[in-house]
Amino acid sequence: MQPTVSPWDRDLKLIRIAISLPGRPLKASKTVLEFLVGVRDAILGHRRLHDRGILHGDISEGNVILTLPTARDESKGLLINLDHSVGMSESLQTDDDQNLIGTMKFMALERLYYVSEEKSIIPRTYCHDLESFFYVFLTGCIEYELVPQSKSYDLQNWCTSKLDKKKKKKKASHINNFEKIVLKKFTPSFVGLKELAKTLRMILFGKYGNDFGTPHDCRPMYYEIIKSFNKTIEQITGKVYL
Repeated sequence: MQPTVSPWDRDLKLIRIAISLPGRPLKASKTVLEFLVGVRDAILGHRRLHDRGILHGDISEGNVILTLPTARDESKGLLINLDHSVGMSESLQTDDDQNLIGTMKFMALERLYYVSEEKSIIPRTYCHDLESFFYVFLTGCIEYELVPQSKSYDLQNWCTSKLDKKKKKKKASHINNFEKIVLKKFTPSFVGLKELAKTLRMILFGKYGNDFGTPHDCRPMYYEIIKSFNKTIEQITGKVYL
């Protein structure tokens, strides 16, 4: 029997479900090592999703949590909230891609550029998500450690009310003076991660910090980023990761 009521005329019910996350916020990291491993494992999870044809599309510090390893999963970092994810087998021109999805502070420069300069929105890519992980990493290095107010910095200038200013300030951080604008703001416990920050910037944006766009083959970028995290983790723990 065919339904007599149009799908558009049916009553909809709002259902709220209260759940507790299986972990702690990334900002609750107790050590630099825990922070690093949490971000790396979230990137590994992102790669697994991508290998299965799913793009998360909304990377932010709030969507990465710290978890305890289990017999089934040794990960210590988990990527959550796939509300805005997209199937890679579909056209990326989904309803979400008609809007600027994501947290501005962590949004890829290329996406901000197209909105502010071209007045258009481009589809999200794996490279945009990896760039967002880079901003999550930088945020932790600058904002997570409690330091005297006089030495406290944040990256809120990437969250101005105007898109053009967001783009210009974030671009200046990469191209004009990455050392002064970003690296000098690393708090004492995170100073040892400056070389990792430089390496990640090189992988994502090239030598001069001005290479934007998404390579067709995602494997080299994932590999280099994860290898760089592993190298830094090895320096802290003395354990080799293959």
